[in-house]
Amino acid sequence: MNSIVIGLNAYRESIRRKTLIAFLLFAMLIIGSSTFLTVLSPGEEVKIVKDVCLSCVSFFGMLIAVFAAGALIPGETDNRTIHTILSKPLRRITYVVGKYIGAQLTIILNILLMSILFLVILYLQSKRYTEEAPKPFSVTALVTMKAMLLVYFELLVLSALAFAVSMLSTSATLPVIAGIFIYIVGHSVNYLKNLSEHASSEFMGTVIRQFYLILPNFSNFYLRNQLIHDDPYIPQGIVKLFIYAALYAGFGLLIGYILFRKKDM
Repeated sequence: MNSIVIGLNAYRESIRRKTLIAFLLFAMLIIGSSTFLTVLSPGEEVKIVKDVCLSCVSFFGMLIAVFAAGALIPGETDNRTIHTILSKPLRRITYVVGKYIGAQLTIILNILLMSILFLVILYLQSKRYTEEAPKPFSVTALVTMKAMLLVYFELLVLSALAFAVSMLSTSATLPVIAGIFIYIVGHSVNYLKNLSEHASSEFMGTVIRQFYLILPNFSNFYLRNQLIHDDPYIPQGIVKLFIYAALYAGFGLLIGYILFRKKDM
Protein backbone atom coordinates (compact mmCIF):
# COMPACT_ATOMS: atom_id res chain seq x y z
CA MET A 1 0.00 0.00 0.00
CA ASN A 2 1.58 3.30 -1.09
CA SER A 3 0.79 6.95 -0.41
CA ILE A 4 -1.36 7.33 -3.54
CA VAL A 5 -3.64 4.44 -2.54
CA ILE A 6 -3.97 5.81 1.00
CA GLY A 7 -4.62 9.26 -0.41
CA LEU A 8 -7.41 8.05 -2.69
CA ASN A 9 -9.04 6.16 0.19
CA ALA A 10 -8.82 9.29 2.39
CA TYR A 11 -10.29 11.35 -0.45
CA ARG A 12 -13.26 8.99 -0.85
CA GLU A 13 -13.90 9.14 2.88
CA SER A 14 -13.69 12.95 2.97
CA ILE A 15 -16.11 13.66 0.13
CA ARG A 16 -18.76 11.60 1.94
CA ARG A 17 -18.56 13.70 5.11
CA LYS A 18 -21.78 15.61 5.65
CA THR A 19 -19.97 18.57 7.21
CA LEU A 20 -17.81 19.16 4.13
CA ILE A 21 -20.80 18.71 1.81
CA ALA A 22 -22.75 21.28 3.86
CA PHE A 23 -19.87 23.78 3.66
CA LEU A 24 -19.65 23.35 -0.11
CA LEU A 25 -23.40 23.71 -0.65
CA PHE A 26 -23.56 26.79 1.55
CA ALA A 27 -20.60 28.34 -0.29
CA MET A 28 -22.21 27.61 -3.67
CA LEU A 29 -25.46 29.15 -2.41
CA ILE A 30 -23.71 32.37 -1.37
CA ILE A 31 -21.74 32.57 -4.63
CA GLY A 32 -24.92 31.97 -6.64
CA SER A 33 -26.89 34.56 -4.69
CA SER A 34 -24.13 37.20 -4.84
CA THR A 35 -25.95 38.76 -7.80
CA PHE A 36 -28.76 39.86 -5.48
CA LEU A 37 -26.30 41.95 -3.46
CA THR A 38 -25.55 44.13 -6.47
CA VAL A 39 -28.64 46.24 -5.70
CA LEU A 40 -26.73 47.63 -2.70
CA SER A 41 -24.14 49.36 -4.92
CA PRO A 42 -25.57 50.53 -8.25
CA GLY A 43 -22.81 51.06 -10.81
CA GLU A 44 -20.41 48.66 -9.09
CA GLU A 45 -22.26 45.40 -9.66
CA VAL A 46 -19.37 43.37 -11.08
CA LYS A 47 -16.99 44.59 -8.37
CA ILE A 48 -19.46 43.51 -5.68
CA VAL A 49 -19.76 40.04 -7.22
CA LYS A 50 -15.97 39.68 -7.38
CA ASP A 51 -15.47 40.80 -3.78
CA VAL A 52 -18.25 38.63 -2.33
CA CYS A 53 -17.31 35.51 -4.32
CA LEU A 54 -13.58 35.76 -3.57
CA SER A 55 -14.27 36.24 0.16
CA CYS A 56 -16.69 33.32 0.09
CA VAL A 57 -14.22 30.97 -1.63
CA SER A 58 -11.47 31.98 0.79
CA PHE A 59 -13.60 31.60 3.94
CA PHE A 60 -15.38 28.36 3.07
CA GLY A 61 -12.21 27.00 1.52
CA MET A 62 -10.60 27.56 4.92
CA LEU A 63 -13.37 25.67 6.71
CA ILE A 64 -13.19 22.80 4.23
CA ALA A 65 -9.39 22.66 4.51
CA VAL A 66 -9.23 22.55 8.31
CA PHE A 67 -12.03 19.98 8.54
CA ALA A 68 -10.63 17.84 5.71
CA ALA A 69 -7.07 17.81 7.09
CA GLY A 70 -7.85 18.04 10.79
CA ALA A 71 -10.33 15.15 11.00
CA LEU A 72 -8.35 12.47 9.12
CA ILE A 73 -6.08 11.11 11.86
CA PRO A 74 -8.42 11.68 14.87
CA GLY A 75 -11.23 9.95 12.97
CA GLU A 76 -9.20 6.80 12.37
CA THR A 77 -7.79 6.91 15.89
CA ASP A 78 -11.29 7.12 17.33
CA ASN A 79 -12.67 4.15 15.40
CA ARG A 80 -9.36 2.27 15.79
CA THR A 81 -8.93 1.54 12.08
CA ILE A 82 -5.51 3.14 12.32
CA HIS A 83 -4.27 0.19 14.37
CA THR A 84 -5.31 -2.24 11.64
CA ILE A 85 -3.58 -0.18 8.96
CA LEU A 86 -0.33 0.31 10.88
CA SER A 87 -0.19 -3.40 11.78
CA LYS A 88 0.63 -4.01 8.11
CA PRO A 89 4.14 -3.56 6.71
CA LEU A 90 3.55 0.14 6.13
CA ARG A 91 5.95 2.97 6.89
CA ARG A 92 4.45 5.78 8.93
CA ILE A 93 5.79 8.43 6.55
CA THR A 94 3.87 6.70 3.72
CA TYR A 95 0.70 6.79 5.79
CA VAL A 96 1.12 10.47 6.75
CA VAL A 97 1.90 11.62 3.20
CA GLY A 98 -1.00 9.57 1.85
CA LYS A 99 -3.46 11.13 4.25
CA TYR A 100 -2.21 14.60 3.37
CA ILE A 101 -2.60 13.84 -0.35
CA GLY A 102 -6.18 12.77 0.31
CA ALA A 103 -6.88 16.08 2.06
CA GLN A 104 -5.41 18.00 -0.89
CA LEU A 105 -7.57 16.12 -3.39
CA THR A 106 -10.65 17.03 -1.34
CA ILE A 107 -9.63 20.70 -1.11
CA ILE A 108 -8.82 20.90 -4.84
CA LEU A 109 -12.20 19.41 -5.79
CA ASN A 110 -14.09 21.91 -3.64
CA ILE A 111 -12.05 24.89 -4.83
CA LEU A 112 -12.56 23.79 -8.44
CA LEU A 113 -16.35 23.54 -8.05
CA MET A 114 -16.58 26.94 -6.35
CA SER A 115 -14.29 28.49 -8.98
CA ILE A 116 -16.40 27.20 -11.88
CA LEU A 117 -19.57 28.68 -10.38
CA PHE A 118 -17.66 31.91 -9.63
CA LEU A 119 -16.59 32.23 -13.28
CA VAL A 120 -20.10 31.48 -14.57
CA ILE A 121 -21.65 34.14 -12.31
CA LEU A 122 -18.91 36.61 -13.21
CA TYR A 123 -19.38 36.00 -16.94
CA LEU A 124 -23.13 36.54 -16.74
CA GLN A 125 -22.73 39.71 -14.70
CA SER A 126 -20.02 41.04 -17.04
CA LYS A 127 -22.35 40.52 -20.01
CA ARG A 128 -25.21 42.21 -18.20
CA TYR A 129 -23.22 45.24 -17.05
CA THR A 130 -20.99 45.82 -20.08
CA GLU A 131 -19.96 49.26 -18.89
CA GLU A 132 -18.29 47.62 -15.91
CA ALA A 133 -16.22 45.32 -18.11
CA PRO A 134 -14.06 47.54 -20.38
CA LYS A 135 -11.52 44.73 -20.71
CA PRO A 136 -12.21 41.39 -22.44
CA PHE A 137 -13.66 38.73 -20.16
CA SER A 138 -10.59 36.58 -20.89
CA VAL A 139 -8.55 39.04 -18.79
CA THR A 140 -11.06 38.83 -15.95
CA ALA A 141 -11.06 35.02 -16.18
CA LEU A 142 -7.26 34.95 -16.08
CA VAL A 143 -7.10 37.11 -12.95
CA THR A 144 -9.89 35.04 -11.37
CA MET A 145 -8.03 31.78 -12.02
CA LYS A 146 -4.85 33.27 -10.54
CA ALA A 147 -6.82 34.38 -7.49
CA MET A 148 -8.28 30.88 -7.05
CA LEU A 149 -4.84 29.31 -7.45
CA LEU A 150 -3.43 31.55 -4.73
CA VAL A 151 -6.37 30.70 -2.48
CA TYR A 152 -5.36 27.06 -2.90
CA PHE A 153 -1.73 27.92 -2.05
CA GLU A 154 -3.02 29.43 1.19
CA LEU A 155 -5.08 26.33 1.95
CA LEU A 156 -2.07 24.14 1.17
CA VAL A 157 -0.25 25.79 4.08
CA LEU A 158 -3.28 25.95 6.36
CA SER A 159 -4.18 22.29 5.86
CA ALA A 160 -0.60 21.19 6.58
CA LEU A 161 -0.52 23.10 9.88
CA ALA A 162 -3.98 21.82 10.89
CA PHE A 163 -2.85 18.33 9.92
CA ALA A 164 0.18 18.66 12.20
CA VAL A 165 -1.99 19.78 15.13
CA SER A 166 -4.32 16.80 14.54
CA MET A 167 -1.47 14.47 15.55
CA LEU A 168 -1.83 15.77 19.10
CA SER A 169 -5.58 15.25 19.34
CA THR A 170 -8.03 12.36 19.54
CA SER A 171 -10.86 14.47 18.08
CA ALA A 172 -11.18 16.96 15.24
CA THR A 173 -12.09 19.83 17.57
CA LEU A 174 -8.55 20.94 18.44
CA PRO A 175 -7.13 20.96 14.88
CA VAL A 176 -10.22 22.74 13.55
CA ILE A 177 -9.98 25.47 16.20
CA ALA A 178 -6.22 25.72 15.64
CA GLY A 179 -6.73 25.93 11.88
CA ILE A 180 -9.26 28.76 12.20
CA PHE A 181 -6.90 30.57 14.60
CA ILE A 182 -3.98 30.18 12.17
CA TYR A 183 -6.18 31.53 9.36
CA ILE A 184 -7.06 34.64 11.38
CA VAL A 185 -3.46 35.19 12.48
CA GLY A 186 -2.15 34.62 8.96
CA HIS A 187 -4.39 37.38 7.62
CA SER A 188 -3.35 39.73 10.45
CA VAL A 189 0.43 39.32 10.17
CA ASN A 190 0.88 42.70 8.47
CA TYR A 191 -0.37 44.38 11.63
CA LEU A 192 2.62 42.90 13.49
CA LYS A 193 4.97 44.81 11.22
CA ASN A 194 3.27 48.10 12.09
CA LEU A 195 3.17 47.10 15.75
CA SER A 196 6.92 46.35 15.78
CA GLU A 197 7.66 49.81 14.42
CA HIS A 198 5.67 51.44 17.23
CA ALA A 199 6.67 49.12 20.08
CA SER A 200 7.38 50.64 23.47
CA SER A 201 10.90 49.18 23.56
CA GLU A 202 13.49 47.94 21.09
CA PHE A 203 13.35 44.45 22.62
CA MET A 204 9.58 44.17 22.15
CA GLY A 205 9.93 45.51 18.63
CA THR A 206 12.52 42.83 17.84
CA VAL A 207 10.36 40.05 19.29
CA ILE A 208 7.27 41.18 17.36
CA ARG A 209 9.34 41.52 14.18
CA GLN A 210 10.54 37.93 14.54
CA PHE A 211 6.96 36.72 14.79
CA TYR A 212 6.18 38.75 11.67
CA LEU A 213 9.01 37.03 9.79
CA ILE A 214 8.22 33.50 11.04
CA LEU A 215 4.43 33.35 10.73
CA PRO A 216 2.90 32.64 7.29
CA ASN A 217 1.48 35.78 5.73
CA PHE A 218 -1.79 34.80 4.05
CA SER A 219 -2.32 38.34 2.78
CA ASN A 220 0.20 37.51 0.05
CA PHE A 221 -2.33 35.07 -1.42
CA TYR A 222 -5.33 37.42 -1.43
CA LEU A 223 -5.76 39.13 -4.81
CA ARG A 224 -8.81 41.23 -4.00
CA ASN A 225 -7.54 44.49 -5.52
CA GLN A 226 -6.11 42.82 -8.61
CA LEU A 227 -9.34 40.92 -9.21
CA ILE A 228 -11.57 43.96 -8.77
CA HIS A 229 -9.47 46.02 -11.19
CA ASP A 230 -8.75 43.15 -13.63
CA ASP A 231 -5.02 43.48 -13.07
CA PRO A 232 -3.23 40.20 -13.94
CA TYR A 233 0.08 41.42 -12.47
CA ILE A 234 1.12 39.78 -9.19
CA PRO A 235 4.03 41.64 -7.51
CA GLN A 236 5.48 38.55 -5.81
CA GLY A 237 5.01 36.25 -8.83
CA ILE A 238 3.17 32.92 -8.92
CA VAL A 239 6.35 30.81 -8.72
CA LYS A 240 7.71 32.64 -5.67
CA LEU A 241 4.37 32.35 -3.89
CA PHE A 242 4.21 28.64 -4.69
CA ILE A 243 7.71 28.13 -3.23
CA TYR A 244 6.68 30.19 -0.19
CA ALA A 245 3.57 28.04 0.32
CA ALA A 246 5.42 24.77 -0.37
CA LEU A 247 8.07 25.54 2.26
CA TYR A 248 5.48 26.23 4.96
CA ALA A 249 3.42 23.20 3.92
CA GLY A 250 6.53 21.02 3.96
CA PHE A 251 7.38 22.30 7.43
CA GLY A 252 3.86 21.52 8.68
CA LEU A 253 3.96 18.05 7.15
CA LEU A 254 7.38 17.38 8.70
CA ILE A 255 6.16 18.40 12.15
CA GLY A 256 3.10 16.22 11.68
CA TYR A 257 5.24 13.22 10.75
CA ILE A 258 7.55 13.72 13.76
CA LEU A 259 4.56 13.89 16.11
CA PHE A 260 2.90 10.88 14.49
CA ARG A 261 6.10 8.83 14.68
CA LYS A 262 6.20 9.38 18.44
CA LYS A 263 2.63 8.12 18.88
CA ASP A 264 2.44 4.84 20.76
CA MET A 265 0.25 2.57 18.61
